[in-house]
Amino acid sequence: MHAPGDDAAAEAREAADSAGVVVRALDTATPMAPVSRMLSAVWNLGPNETHVPAELMTAMAHTGNYLSAAYRDGEPVGGCIGFFAEPLGRRLHSHIAGVVPRLAGRGIGRALKLHQRAWCLARGIDEVSWTFDPLVARNAYFDIARLGARPAEYLTDFYGSLDDVFNAGQPTDRLLLVWDLHAASATAAAARPAPADAPAVLRISDGEPDVRLECGEGADVVTAAIPPDIDAVRAADPARAGRWRLALRHVLTSLLESGRHVQGFDKSGFYLVGEG
Repeated sequence: MHAPGDDAAAEAREAADSAGVVVRALDTATPMAPVSRMLSAVWNLGPNETHVPAELMTAMAHTGNYLSAAYRDGEPVGGCIGFFAEPLGRRLHSHIAGVVPRLAGRGIGRALKLHQRAWCLARGIDEVSWTFDPLVARNAYFDIARLGARPAEYLTDFYGSLDDVFNAGQPTDRLLLVWDLHAASATAAAARPAPADAPAVLRISDGEPDVRLECGEGADVVTAAIPPDIDAVRAADPARAGRWRLALRHVLTSLLESGRHVQGFDKSGFYLVGEG
């Protein structure tokens, strides 16, 4: 009889092979500086800036936390770092994960997350939490529809001011996700279609947010659209990106405070929010 961690490890290896990388857990013998520099490059930080210093990574590895990197031809091209969180003994919080831009969309991110899942299951950890920017459609689809993580809480301006290319000049709102590592959706796509008659409470109108919360009154499921590429909007028109931040914040917090839950994310670019 196989333990859940055995099957998870096999799935993780298969995902890494498919992505053309080797994913390894990092320990105190691992040179951390190349991984730290790689993650800084993912966020387009300056040469002396980093979100996770190498010395902190060494300390985290020494105290038994989760650190991994995806290697191609001996070079780190992706990484993931997490620490234990409450409820202690059951949850890991994944603080940062990234893949170098030139290899985005090739399955490396999935390989890292499945490695993280296998590592956790082998240690009796049942769930992983992390935050993501709810305006980034590709992350919403991957995290919610592909991995099956469950949005649990909307966090307003969670990190405060950040200076990297993705966050500079914008409030750092985040959605907190919880990933049940034992759920059937933990490795397979978990997308659910929107009902044909689901009203849109946030629409895109000539590139601008169009909020219509009143349209969702009495509906079982509503949809909330976001731009297909918010990074491009931020680069071209930061003020418009700011309007999208405030609009999505208003819509999601209003819906969640009314007792609804984010149930999914459609690949065409909208959240599904409903009862239960």
